[in-house]
Amino acid sequence: MTVAKRESTAIADRSQEGASRVVALVGGRLIDDTGTDRLEDSVVILDGPVIRETGKKDEVKIPPDSRIIDVCDLTVMPGMIDCHCHISITIWNIGKKLFTPRTVQLF
Repeated sequence: MTVAKRESTAIADRSQEGASRVVALVGGRLIDDTGTDRLEDSVVILDGPVIRETGKKDEVKIPPDSRIIDVCDLTVMPGMIDCHCHISITIWNIGKKLFTPRTVQLF
C-alpha cells in the first residue's frame, strides 16, 4: 500500500498492544489502478495486510472497532508496492546463489 507521506500520519505504528487489526484510511484521494477515475474523499478498510473494502466515504461502513487514520489531502494507492529496491548479494559465488529455488535473497 502506498500513501503519500505526511509527518503526522503513523501508518505502521505497532506500539499499540491489543489494538484492532482493522484500519480505516479516511478522506484520501484513492487511485486503485482499475481504470476508473480517482476517488476523492474515500475510505480504505484494511484487515491486517488485506484490503477489505474501498469506496466513497459516505458509502463504506467503517467497522466500529477500527483504528481510523485521517489521510485527507493525501493520495492512497492500495495494492501498489514500492518497486524501487536494491538487492544485495554479499557472497562471492553469485552463480551458485542465483540458481537456487529461492532465486534472490534479500539482505
